[in-house]
Amino acid sequence: MLAQGQESSAKVKAAGINKSHGSSLCLVDENGKPVFCASEERFTRQKLQRGMPHKTFALASQSYDLDRSKLAIGRLPTNKRIARELQYYVQGSRKRHFTIPLTNRLSEVAQFWFRKKILRDRQFHRLSVDTRYFTNRPLDFGFDHHLCHMASAYYCSGFDEAAVVSIDGVGDLFSAAVGKGVGPKLEMEHGYHQSEHITGQAYEIVTAMLGFDPDRHPGKVTGLAACADPPPELVDAFDNWFSDQYKAGAKDNWFHLIHQTGNESENIHRLRKLRQERFGKWEREEIAAAIQLILERDVLSLIERHIPAEERRNIALAGGVFANVKLNQRVKELGFDQIFIQPAMGDEGTGFGAALLAAHAHNPFSPYRLSDVYLGPEFSANEIRRCLEDAGLEYEQISGGEWPLEQRLAELLHQGYIIARYQGRMEFGPRSLGNRSILYHAQDPTANDWLNRQLKRSEFMPFAPVTLHDHGTDCYENLAGAEHTAEFMTMTFNVTEKMRGQSPACVHVDGTARPQLIREEINPSYYWTLKYYHELSGIPSLINTSLNIHEEPIVCTPAEAIQAYESANLDALAIGDFLVINKQRKAR
Repeated sequence: MLAQGQESSAKVKAAGINKSHGSSLCLVDENGKPVFCASEERFTRQKLQRGMPHKTFALASQSYDLDRSKLAIGRLPTNKRIARELQYYVQGSRKRHFTIPLTNRLSEVAQFWFRKKILRDRQFHRLSVDTRYFTNRPLDFGFDHHLCHMASAYYCSGFDEAAVVSIDGVGDLFSAAVGKGVGPKLEMEHGYHQSEHITGQAYEIVTAMLGFDPDRHPGKVTGLAACADPPPELVDAFDNWFSDQYKAGAKDNWFHLIHQTGNESENIHRLRKLRQERFGKWEREEIAAAIQLILERDVLSLIERHIPAEERRNIALAGGVFANVKLNQRVKELGFDQIFIQPAMGDEGTGFGAALLAAHAHNPFSPYRLSDVYLGPEFSANEIRRCLEDAGLEYEQISGGEWPLEQRLAELLHQGYIIARYQGRMEFGPRSLGNRSILYHAQDPTANDWLNRQLKRSEFMPFAPVTLHDHGTDCYENLAGAEHTAEFMTMTFNVTEKMRGQSPACVHVDGTARPQLIREEINPSYYWTLKYYHELSGIPSLINTSLNIHEEPIVCTPAEAIQAYESANLDALAIGDFLVINKQRKAR
């Protein structure tokens, strides 16, 4: 599975594990530079796979010497976890906040203990941090969940100093943390227990209430939110509803209920019924707009409280809440000179953070500028050829100097072809960034409807553009200070009139877009495809959306790429140096 250009000889200093949803393994060298990172879901094909990254570790072990690396996990060790639990209940009692009923917590612990000690079922239980059953050795480090998020953002930012913020639903009983990095030193200065800062939880509750999966689909709520204005009466109703849920003794804390082991489905059904009873007079777009407003208001308030205006130089962000690209735009607008959002901002990124912290403990390093996240497996030309032949597909191989395949792809894109592009190492994180992507021209404003239907996706979800880096300021407003993070599709920008006119399929209804800026040195094949397309069309942007079958993870293997291409009935597949043309393509 390791192919040309991928250095199996790279010296691994630390291996970091995330075993929450988005299970992952990340390897870094002694300077904290990533060597290999991948999520378990790409190998099990179960989206947001939970549990230890068995398959990812087995794969990495074939290519890298992990025996001498430090092994770390993005979770507090047991003794510190118990102390945090006690702190959570004491703090909740003192401040009169909701806490998970102690009987429920003890029952859950007992069930997990029974699964571990009696049933020997270690694959998915959440409390143990024992890795010996699949790595053959114990952990060297356990790090706080939010500190891992913070490290993953700060040490990749390239900043000499920065404010650092982590917010998600909950991790190690915290929902938010604020800290500061100066040179090689990173400190968490403020931590909020899960009932003290509820924005991530509230967003998940509303996501579930609207009929979406609370873990997978908050991004759909963000897409819907742009389609309406938030009714003030609804915002007030939500504020009161959430306030009631987070008071001590509340019976219906919906975040707890929809994540209650064994009762998730029943409670989500009750929550959706409650929507009609309590919020039925508002459309789903209005509900989405209201929770988006609340999220932005409360996160910005937290940042403003801890970071005075005169100190807003650089900020680094991670945690699942910062998958909300519209929120990230609002953070930049607080007046920060520069912003960086970890590309793997969700829990998968805590494995990366744990590896960074473990390597840093041995050899302290200052932040570096993350160049790319092409960090997963790569497949050889022979493996790709074999998969094409097994699928019975006719293909031609196009290689040589002057980027002949890329010229051909640009011509096809200019003619209106929808192209699946599969090449090189798989991206780490939730975004396809050119190596596991579907490409299409962005001139057709109706593409958002018909192409989403063809891909079996929600019709209101906007497509994101890839844009030549040198043309970024022609297409997006207020790009200064966010150019680096814009290379990873992590925030929205207001578009220029030129962008709106040239690439309407990539402009959302609120006049924003979530771009990926591409440079030749980062991904030459991807760059030259777009460069040649620009020469033909005069347009420096294309639609880039993920290559996957609906509700499955982004593809990993050549066989999965072929399956996705055929399932979506796309016009062409460019896989490695091979090109497949769909002879059944219908003219548009």
